[in-house]
Amino acid sequence: MTSYLDGIDALRHEFIPASDYIAEDLPRLERERLWPKVWQVACRLEEIPNVGDFVNYEIDTESFLIVRVSDDEIRAFYNVCSHRGRRLKTAYNGNVAKGIACRFHAWRFDLEGKVTYIPNEEGWEGCQMPERDSLALIQPRVDIWGGAVWLTMNPDSPPLREFLSPAAERLDPFDLNDCRTLWYKVLHFPVDWKFVLEAFVEAYHTEGTHPQLNRFGYTSGAGELDQGIHSTHGSYTLVPSDDLDPRQRWHERMKSLSEDLYSMFLEPCMAASERVLTLPEDSTDADVFTNYWKWHREEIEARGQKWPENLTPADMASTAWQIFPNTSILPTVDGGLWYRFRPDPEKPGHSIMDVWALARFAPGEEPRPPREVYATLESFKGQCPFLEQDFANLLAVQQGTRSRIWKGVNLNPREETTVYHFHKAMRQYLAED
Repeated sequence: MTSYLDGIDALRHEFIPASDYIAEDLPRLERERLWPKVWQVACRLEEIPNVGDFVNYEIDTESFLIVRVSDDEIRAFYNVCSHRGRRLKTAYNGNVAKGIACRFHAWRFDLEGKVTYIPNEEGWEGCQMPERDSLALIQPRVDIWGGAVWLTMNPDSPPLREFLSPAAERLDPFDLNDCRTLWYKVLHFPVDWKFVLEAFVEAYHTEGTHPQLNRFGYTSGAGELDQGIHSTHGSYTLVPSDDLDPRQRWHERMKSLSEDLYSMFLEPCMAASERVLTLPEDSTDADVFTNYWKWHREEIEARGQKWPENLTPADMASTAWQIFPNTSILPTVDGGLWYRFRPDPEKPGHSIMDVWALARFAPGEEPRPPREVYATLESFKGQCPFLEQDFANLLAVQQGTRSRIWKGVNLNPREETTVYHFHKAMRQYLAED
């Protein structure tokens, strides 16, 4: 049997042993030592706007009901009836304003988790029935940051802001709490969740995976940094290409990203980029960015959207964050992309990736997009060309790493620091009893 703990000392800045991915005891260690101890994203706030609205969040073998119990309070409950253990809700979302009912024997609970109805309660006459308080639904801790509900099963976890530090402080200027979901897609992969996550936490793959961006210059991950158990992976050095002047390069790069991502770079960005083309021919890169920044604000405010007042150009460096263990946030002025990676509870070795595209909207214009689920990579075709390029690698990586000759990942220590740092942080949790 291959054990994760056998390779615990083999990790180096330039090498990750195969056991970090394929050890037979790894799913059990993650279930026992990782997921119960960390803060993780359960849902977006806009998914539960009304009292009684709930989302069913699943992580590994656990399921939680994230419920809005009042205008200003969110609670979470283990999705387990205290009677016979049935999951109380199997749907992804719904409303329980009238109470949470179990369909097995009709036990009911209120929005505080207290049991309110037990059929034929007199059947316990002469027997020791548990106190009603002990039958209440169990509640993990929840908190809110960035417009999302976060959950931890560990009563001894540090406060959310402390756990997220320094990511929260660095991302606060983007006012992610003011953003709303533009679209939400859920993808199922026949690939381990760690392989999927690692495809989205470094830019070293750009030249091979996203060749359409190469003409705008080469990006280097020299700015990747360890941030506690988290990492940044967005401070890159752009080496300008020779065949485009700064105005064209800026406009065409924004246009390419906007057309391929359907997110991050939206109408305000593109309107400001169009105005860049009106600058004098001798404009420098600094001229382009200075004017673009000013025009971008004008375009956002002209649409009735709220400009993030505390955001500065300096904040735009090192803005792609891998928040341990399974969240990646790529914010932009227009909104951003928010990724969540997790194991598929129904299929060992498979995973689920949630992608929220965030955007800013004028008051009253916020959409209510559907949650789109794609059971296969084939079914996702045509939905987001940029992400499809990333997804095209994943199955081949899973297949290649099953080879008997594969010993591990040979990292570029300059360009793939975030991948190393993720595994270093994993050791802090999985190596502890």
